[in-house]
Amino acid sequence: MLTQADIDRMTKIAPELQGADHRQRYHAWREVLHLYEDVVTRTGKDAPVPECKEFADLKQLARRAFAALGGMAEPVLASLRDYDNTTYGAYLGVSDEGRVAERIRDAFLKSPKALAHGKPEPLVVGCAVDAERLGGAGEVPVGPDEYCDIQLACVGRVLTTTNVGTRVNARYYNDPPAFAVSQPEEAAAIKAAEAKAKALLAPYLHPPGGKPVPVTLFVSFGHPVKPPTQLAVLEQLKKEMQRPEFCDPSVHRLGLLVRAPRGSLGPEAVRQGLALAAKTGLGEVAVNGVLRGEAQERISMPGLLNFFDKTTANKLWADAEPKRIVLRAWKAIDVDSVARNTWTSLLAARNAGLYLGKYGMLPLTLPEADYVIGKIQSWFEDWSAAPAIYVDCPTVTPYRCYDEEACEAVRAWLDVAHTHKVAVVLIDTADKSRGRKLLKDSPEDEVGILSETEIRELDRYARTLGIKALWAGGISAAQAYRFGKMGVFGIYTTTSTARKVAVSGDYTHDQSMPNEKEPTYRGVCRVALLLQAGFLQDRLESLGDSATAAQVAREADALLALQPENSSEEQERDVQRQLAQSLQSVWRRVLEGTR
Repeated sequence: MLTQADIDRMTKIAPELQGADHRQRYHAWREVLHLYEDVVTRTGKDAPVPECKEFADLKQLARRAFAALGGMAEPVLASLRDYDNTTYGAYLGVSDEGRVAERIRDAFLKSPKALAHGKPEPLVVGCAVDAERLGGAGEVPVGPDEYCDIQLACVGRVLTTTNVGTRVNARYYNDPPAFAVSQPEEAAAIKAAEAKAKALLAPYLHPPGGKPVPVTLFVSFGHPVKPPTQLAVLEQLKKEMQRPEFCDPSVHRLGLLVRAPRGSLGPEAVRQGLALAAKTGLGEVAVNGVLRGEAQERISMPGLLNFFDKTTANKLWADAEPKRIVLRAWKAIDVDSVARNTWTSLLAARNAGLYLGKYGMLPLTLPEADYVIGKIQSWFEDWSAAPAIYVDCPTVTPYRCYDEEACEAVRAWLDVAHTHKVAVVLIDTADKSRGRKLLKDSPEDEVGILSETEIRELDRYARTLGIKALWAGGISAAQAYRFGKMGVFGIYTTTSTARKVAVSGDYTHDQSMPNEKEPTYRGVCRVALLLQAGFLQDRLESLGDSATAAQVAREADALLALQPENSSEEQERDVQRQLAQSLQSVWRRVLEGTR
């Protein structure tokens, strides 16, 4: 309930919102959000604030303030990198677009840890409403209305995060200078190639300022041109490109463009191109062709995977590597534009007061991702911008594609993140509609991707690099319990907390959705309990209290034995209550001295 002082403060602010001075007006909007946060956080663990007309008026003003400012009054000083999972256990995030954010928040605030601590401090509660829309294709970005709903529900009490997108907005550079040789007769082909090459290189040799601009000139050959003529043309061009009046040999290079037809003829054309490039000492071969079906289905794939499957691409890279030839796709992604587009989305999340913004980088190759991560990290040094790797998608390096070798791919990707001093990362699955899950339930599980042993090893490796790893991808309630015992930094899970409901609102535009996933209070409580139980069981065992650890294990197993679809709410409530009481008692011991 608002106090008289709160009402007086709101009354004083109201006229200033109509002022002509822009500084005064925006200062007043910030004051509205400060007042709102003061009111909702003052209620402590008794949230939500009891509804009254004055609070309804304040909340409406806060919504207008959020819209006017494009976010909260100011970003938070702390971010998710500051969360201490060693003391407070694994972090938990549950996705929602804001419609049930208050329900998720209340479940978090009633967790044993939050009750044992007594005051709802976000970096102690360690749980977040993850601002995402759960579309048919998986997590998709939210907009200003959803950010506002979530922040007003959670500010000052629980954490908020978001994923600004699994895929990047991939723009491509214009093609580098290139020309096709089509004359079948050798002398005519050479003469035409020399003239064309010189004309194309001239702007790079004599640009404004006078300093030559580095570039690779690509040559392709039409079908009438036989291999001996192709070899003669490239050798002559290599020779001409050593002359300073033709180009600058220190920065100008010659490359081969191969047009790969569909089917088995495509790889053979690339192999012939690699052999030709090796004979003439070229260092780069680019491939253009028709997108294969899987690449079209996924919009696009990294590099050569647009044209070839992983096995074929790896064989071609294996052929190129000993020849010291860079084999790549013809179209090159404009990584600077990718970085800046990603920055705008992350900045919106930061300004909205969120503690973390995740960003995926499909369909970038690892070198392209390396560049983008470096840029993003330099722009968000004091906030948690977390790059994401999706273990059900291929990771492409200059000479290899990882796919089933998920552990190797994650290690290579973590090394890149470490290079740029990234504090928090997300390891996830992208294609939720395909049913792949992060963690295997058994060695025979073909749906899960990583075993528990592999996750433990990767988590340990991340920690040695100073990186806090978040885990997601179809994590069930039982798996949340296992992750708690592993001592990971944190997890995201929504499906295990949610029920299916009728499609409504903006989701009606998604033709692939027969239903929506809506987190329930009961489901969120269940997962939060199990995650904390796993952490505390492991903590108790490390403290030598095996008896209490065994008790927590028995009560957690009893909860897991009750499947929500086959048990009543009353049954589960009784089992949850018993486990919650035990965990609250343990948390008081663990938290003693941390207040």
